[in-house]
Amino acid sequence: MCKFIVVFKNNKADTKIDSLLSANENALKKEPHGFSLLSVNDKKLKVARSLNYNKMPNSIGVCDMFAIHTRTATTGTICEKNTHLHCINNRYYYAHNGFVMNYQQGTNDTTDSHAFFNAYFKKYDNITAKTLGHFIDKKSFSGRGFIYDVKTKKSYLFSTNELNIYAIDTSLVFSTYKLSFSVTKNIIKTVRGYDFVTTEKIKLFEPDNKDSVKNKLITLQDGKIISSEDFPAKKFPLYNSNYYQSLYSYNKFKSLKSTIKLEDSFTPNPLGYYDE
Repeated sequence: MCKFIVVFKNNKADTKIDSLLSANENALKKEPHGFSLLSVNDKKLKVARSLNYNKMPNSIGVCDMFAIHTRTATTGTICEKNTHLHCINNRYYYAHNGFVMNYQQGTNDTTDSHAFFNAYFKKYDNITAKTLGHFIDKKSFSGRGFIYDVKTKKSYLFSTNELNIYAIDTSLVFSTYKLSFSVTKNIIKTVRGYDFVTTEKIKLFEPDNKDSVKNKLITLQDGKIISSEDFPAKKFPLYNSNYYQSLYSYNKFKSLKSTIKLEDSFTPNPLGYYDE
C-alpha cells in the first residue's frame, strides 16, 4: 500500500529529522511505482517526482514542512504523471494512501485518488470537515489523505484509518504506518586481535510522544494544529487488506493485453461498512 510521511519543523534549520528518511528507506522503497517529495520553505514550494527512488534528493534541507509519498499502483498507469503529490487548480497539492471505491472502474490513464480530489475541488472551494466527510462517504473513500493549500498556506490531514502522529524534538510528524527510528549500520568489531564486520541497529532518536487519530480532519498552519474536527459522515469504508490486494491484482490483470475477456459482471468483492 502507498505510504506518506508529513513533517512540520518548528526549527527549519534542524536537520536531525531528515534522518527519518534513512531510517525508513527500506519501507519507502517497498512501494515501487513512484516517489515524490514536497517541501515548503518561507512559503516557497518545491516538488520532486521520480519513478526511481535513487533519483530523489538525498536530503530535505532547510524547510518549514515536507511531505513524502511512495506509490503502489492500483488504478492508473505507472508513470511519473500519476505519482503523488499532484496539484489541482494550481492550488491544492494532495497525497493519498488507500483507495476510492466509486472510481475503481475508471480509465487506466488516471488514478482513483486524482478522480476523487478533482471531483471534490470542482464542487467545493474550501475544505471543511462537513463537505469532506460527506464526499468521503458518498464516494467510498478509504485510507488517509494530505492536502496542502498553496493560497492559504494551510495543510490538512484526514483519515478513515489510523493516522500516526509523533512529536520529535521541535517537529510534528504524521505517517500512514509505524515509523522506524533505527538504522542498520556495518561496524567493525575486534575480538582477540581479529577484525570482522557485523551489523548493528543504532537508535537515531526516540519520539517524545506518539498518538493516532481516525475519522478526523486536522488543519495546520505555520506548523501548529489550528483545528481538529470529527467527520459528520455516518459510515466509512472498512479497510480490508485482502480486498485491497485482490483489487490490485484485478486492476493489474485488466491492464495486460490479454486475449481473455473478462465478464462484464465481474467486480471485486464489495467492502463492508460500519456505522459511526
